[in-house]
Amino acid sequence: MEIDLRFKIKKVRYFIFFLLCVSTLYTSKASKTDDLQVSLLTVMPYSNKVYTIYGHSVLRIHNLKQNTDIVFNWGTFGFDTRYFLYHFLKGEISYSLSKTDYYQFLQCYDLLKTTIIEQILYLSPESKEYLLQMLSVNLHPKNRAYHYNFLKDNCTTHIRNSIEKTIGAPLDIADNTHLKTIRQLIHSYTYPYPWMTFGIDLLVGSEADKPIRKRESLFLPMQLKKVVDNFTYNSGDSLVVSSLLISQSNDRKNIRSSFWHSPIQIGWLILCIYGTMISATTIGICKYQKSRIASDIFRITKVCFAFLFLSAAGVGSLILFLVLFSYHPCTSSNWNLFWVHPFHFIAFIGFFVKKPSYWKTIYLYHWFNLVLLFALLLGLRKSWLPQNLNPAIVPYALCLMLASLSYLIYKYKKMLK
Repeated sequence: MEIDLRFKIKKVRYFIFFLLCVSTLYTSKASKTDDLQVSLLTVMPYSNKVYTIYGHSVLRIHNLKQNTDIVFNWGTFGFDTRYFLYHFLKGEISYSLSKTDYYQFLQCYDLLKTTIIEQILYLSPESKEYLLQMLSVNLHPKNRAYHYNFLKDNCTTHIRNSIEKTIGAPLDIADNTHLKTIRQLIHSYTYPYPWMTFGIDLLVGSEADKPIRKRESLFLPMQLKKVVDNFTYNSGDSLVVSSLLISQSNDRKNIRSSFWHSPIQIGWLILCIYGTMISATTIGICKYQKSRIASDIFRITKVCFAFLFLSAAGVGSLILFLVLFSYHPCTSSNWNLFWVHPFHFIAFIGFFVKKPSYWKTIYLYHWFNLVLLFALLLGLRKSWLPQNLNPAIVPYALCLMLASLSYLIYKYKKMLK
């Protein structure tokens, strides 16, 4: 009886010792993660560069006990990459995950005078532990690099994916009633810069005009910030514990509208100039006929029209390259190719070739160009096109129409003589 009692006491001691070990191990792990503060840092849009007007997102891991403060940034890239522009346009440029000291990160953006907002996230100790392990794996040299894709795979989408895996739920808002298109989202950032908006509209095709789900819009830092701010767990707790203003830009420049800042106004001005030149050429030929004044006016007009077609052919070649070879989404079908395309090189060459055998090709080309441009402008006017073309294309397309029409009239009159 006494032996059984001793044996039972011994078993109880072992059991208590086991519980103490397990609880100590658990509390040590929990205490490690309890000391961690995980935050989403959003750098507000700044400057007028195409890679800064959308803002930026990073993750901050602050260990309050060990006093370590690290920022994880998926937006690291180098301009020193060979043929950087070519690879960027093709969608083959590599970005990577990097980590840096929080105060170094702040110092860098303080020099740029930007606004930074911090959202401290409410995560369980297990979720924090999982996030740390995931970041550690992603920081491995074999894993840190990725092919950058502005709409599908950028610095913000990586943070979105990391948060979703950590909390075990998608950052998706059930309200899908007012869906926006990619073009509308981009315009909401580029509208202060009309030339940038015009350039992006030239390069982005009809796929950008399809409505997308809320989650798909989280390639933009400001969109991610809003969704994270509104997200709640099933328990009713908010994902964001608190929001803090880390730094404030004090020298925001007011963007003053100017005639030269508007591509559509510049387009109408160019159209007026070309119309004036055609009128001057017509008057010069009729009044002075074969004089030096008439030949000089004709030569200047010819060079200007040649430059017009050369510019249109150059822009069209870039768009065609994106359509055929780029891995970027929303570039595979682009209706801008109906008014700017590489075939304009035919017209450019035609201004300098004197072989009569080539004139027939030029003549047919200008007829084709005239019909194509008329059909495009009619489709734009009647909203028949599946792509929202920028209104600023109208005066430039009319310039090309005017050039083709004047060439056809000139050749027709020459044939009658």
